[in-house]
Order: sequence, then C-alpha cells, then structure tokens
Amino acid sequence: MKRHSPKPEIELHPHIQMLIDSQEKRTIDRTRHREKLKIDDERNEDIKARESYGIIEFFCNRCDEDFANFAHKHVEVDWSNSTQYVAYYKSKHDCGNWVIRHITDKNSDPYWSESELVAIDRGKNHNALIQSFQTGYNLLYGRKNT
Repeated sequence: MKRHSPKPEIELHPHIQMLIDSQEKRTIDRTRHREKLKIDDERNEDIKARESYGIIEFFCNRCDEDFANFAHKHVEVDWSNSTQYVAYYKSKHDCGNWVIRHITDKNSDPYWSESELVAIDRGKNHNALIQSFQTGYNLLYGRKNT
C-alpha cells in the first residue's frame, strides 16, 4: 500500500524557490567580492614590492629609440575606481619627451608593443614559442605519430 504524504514538495513552492534563488545570488556576489579584494590586494602588494626608483628600459615614441634611464615610481588613485591605485615609472628622454612604463596595467604598456629591442627578442625566440596548433609547427617539429 502506498502512503501519500500530505505535504507537497517544499522546494517547489514559489516563495521557497525565490528564497533559494536569492541565497544563491548572494553566494555568487560574495565570492565575486572576495575575488576582487584578492586581486586588489595582489595589485597593492605588487606596487609595494617595486623599487621607488631605479634604472628602467624605455621607448621614446618621438625619437623611435630604446633607452635606459633613471626613473621614479609614481602611484596615483584610479579616477574610475577610487579604491584602486595605478602605478608607473616615469622618466625624461634626452629629446625632452616624458615616457612611462606601467607597473600595474602591464597589458597597456606601450613599451612591449613599440620597442624595437622587444621585437628583435621576439623574433629570435619565435620558433621556441610556437604552439602545436599554430601554422608551421609541423614544419619545424614534424607530425606526431598517432
């Protein structure tokens, strides 16, 4: 004989489902906030770990010349996020042009895209950096025996 429960499935009730959804959203938000705090802490530790001054390599876009010069570290508050800091090294080339190297936003550092020395270094190591899915891999290393 089957016993029937007088209680319906509680999780299927709309109000209970709404509570479960809101708790899941809070958990996701809390995790995202913790990850952001961790990234900000790592960013601030990176800024603190860098020397206040030193000899840094730069690229002058006015002269199209690579050079090394004495530079000072500058730390400023990001205008788009007042809790975040932006750090960079700043120096002056012999031609009078001010140049910078990013500490915190390395992806937007113009040195890596414009410097001739970096381009030459990339050309020297191109074959060592080629991946198996890229064109030319089979030519350099042969096909895998399957």
